[in-house]
Amino acid sequence: MKIKLYKYTPHIESFLKKPMLRATRTKHLNDPFELKPNLELVESLVTSDAPSETALSLLSGDQSFAEFKLSYNKGIIALSECHDNLLMWSHYADEHRGGVVEFTFDLENQSHARTLVQRGFFQELADNNYQYGLVRYRKNRSIDLSMIDGHGYKLWEQIVDQLGFIKSKDWMYEEEHRFLVNMDYCNKTYVPDDKLSRETMALFDIPIESDSVGGTNYIVVPPEHILKKAAKHKECESHLEMFLQSGFPMRTEYLQFVDIKPDCVTGLYLGAKMRNEQVESILSDTDRLAKFQNLKKDIYQAEVHSLNFDLEFKPLVVT
Repeated sequence: MKIKLYKYTPHIESFLKKPMLRATRTKHLNDPFELKPNLELVESLVTSDAPSETALSLLSGDQSFAEFKLSYNKGIIALSECHDNLLMWSHYADEHRGGVVEFTFDLENQSHARTLVQRGFFQELADNNYQYGLVRYRKNRSIDLSMIDGHGYKLWEQIVDQLGFIKSKDWMYEEEHRFLVNMDYCNKTYVPDDKLSRETMALFDIPIESDSVGGTNYIVVPPEHILKKAAKHKECESHLEMFLQSGFPMRTEYLQFVDIKPDCVTGLYLGAKMRNEQVESILSDTDRLAKFQNLKKDIYQAEVHSLNFDLEFKPLVVT
């Protein structure tokens, strides 16, 4: 089954340079209800026949659950069914100065998977290390407890996995689809370019790759399995363990990304308030656009409709 979904972004040029999307951790989401159980769920678990000590301790207060969410090693990649929502252009595309990327890929039913499986979207991500689903918009925050069969940490992971696809009806305009991604399989981690970051990379004898996102300079850290190989080669596995426990993963500034297959990009929509020189830069960089084989000439710029509260999209000519 072919599906067409959209990503609103303030960093359209960064995406064209390096096709990747951020997997956003819980603490960086903009909705305070995200992944938070309601009282009904808490009471049903407490009054169950044999609630585990782990579950009871996590239910003891918001602080305990907040600590659990910090250890919850999944991030959200959010896409939308629409590319012309005025609120989303304002909220997620830098007040119409950014853009929207259109993706087309396959969703397949797999006998081994509970949910549909993507084909042709992620560049390198094992199929059993994410969950895909449509966000369900509701008034209440209840979940189906019949789908829960874990204990201890696994119990709460299953609960939060379900909560990850429930949002308030107030968000219905977003028409959101989500990938809940295991962060261990992110292709790149971006950490601030500072003394700590550089000293850590030098310890493992890994060449330093720099990049910037939104005007902030970062160092690109390779996936964990590459770090482990480098540490073993340098005979400093103990340093790596300390680093993984108290280094980059504990820093609030770091960002994690999943590489996206360029072939799935089938359209670009540039904002109505994007600067003319930025538009020209995108259109004239044919080498950068060439890697998107299925993009063809489907590049548009939004214009304010002359009568209604709508956007019109004018096709642009690639020079």
